Amino acid sequence: MRKDRAYGSLLFIIYGNMALYGFIQTMRGVIYPIIKSHYGVSYSEQGLLVFLIQAVMVFSCVVSGIFLSRAGFRKTIFLGFGVAALGMIFFRFAGAYWTAAGFILLIQLGLGFFEIGINGIGARTFTKNSALMMNLLHFFYGVGATFGPWFGGFAANNPALGWRNIYLVSLIPAGVMLALTAFLLPAGAGKSSEKAAVDSAGDSGGTSPEKKYSLRWAVSNRLVWRVAVCLGLVGVVEYGATNWSGLYLLDVFGEDPKTTGAAFVSVYFLLFTVSRLVSGFVTEKIGYLRSVFFGVAAAVIILVTGFALGRGGIWLLPVSGLFLGVAFPTILAMTIGFFGKGAQSAVSVIIVISFSLNGVIQFLIGLINRFIGEAWGYRSGVLFGIVLLVLLTRLRRGKEQGTVRSE
Repeated sequence: MRKDRAYGSLLFIIYGNMALYGFIQTMRGVIYPIIKSHYGVSYSEQGLLVFLIQAVMVFSCVVSGIFLSRAGFRKTIFLGFGVAALGMIFFRFAGAYWTAAGFILLIQLGLGFFEIGINGIGARTFTKNSALMMNLLHFFYGVGATFGPWFGGFAANNPALGWRNIYLVSLIPAGVMLALTAFLLPAGAGKSSEKAAVDSAGDSGGTSPEKKYSLRWAVSNRLVWRVAVCLGLVGVVEYGATNWSGLYLLDVFGEDPKTTGAAFVSVYFLLFTVSRLVSGFVTEKIGYLRSVFFGVAAAVIILVTGFALGRGGIWLLPVSGLFLGVAFPTILAMTIGFFGKGAQSAVSVIIVISFSLNGVIQFLIGLINRFIGEAWGYRSGVLFGIVLLVLLTRLRRGKEQGTVRSE
């Protein structure tokens, strides 16, 4: 009975904090167009900000991974929250665009530690039905991401709050969740045990898998790079709604980012969340690669149709989230089959490469908006989606022909 209660508390911490992460992170979909318009900056500067956010994500993934292995889950989560809270408080007082951007970067740095801590607990906890449980984990991210833009729009439209206080007010639910985490999460959670290290070495006849499947092995592995590029392109298409839809609606159709823009992102993540909830069952039946391919293909068709319809297609565009939600967790799940005992090292490198690629492309999208036309940044997601489909096709053919190797 005690074990069941402890496991239930742990699930509450994992899923609740992932929802909180999605809630805070996706407020950017409302804030981006507001600060761009308020400070009158160019698309190049906006693209540079999104690039820097991705760079901070890469940095925080690397540093927080090292910190987690030494300090455990509690300290990683609390440190991440503390850093993010500083940015959320001081964002209120930003007097210039790059000051506000600096505090957004600080928030992202903290969220990086926060995310690694929560995903780490999930990976350690979900030893049974891991694919289903990890999809549920990302489902709760979607739950938070659905309410984040809505709350941001509500705060920005409220005369008593305004857009400068969006992050400040969101500290209230964040503080409640942190207090519950402090109360329910065991103090020693996440620290590696000596027994686990001995057991791991025994699996390979005395040679540590950590040594055989090192980060150097992962960096030199061609399949790791192929999967990482696919995952990076998934991120580009997936987060087009967060990073560029608000600007697209404002600059092309004159829609208010605090109302239409916020509703757009919320609808996208609502459907995205539904996808995460049901996709775990679907992928187990039709296959991982096939699920990702058909999901991305359907999303590309929806985006093309929505863009072609102009204003009449605005509310068709967020339907793409219903099909994109399957991609990210399913590709991560594929790495277990591809790399076996080397999956942990492979995933670490894949995430760093994919985030780096995503950041470079986000900066490129900013340049596309500036030099080709303000309608084409968000629309460029179609091009990157097509490139992703080509790479997924090659990966699938290689798998079927036996030319995909993890060694």
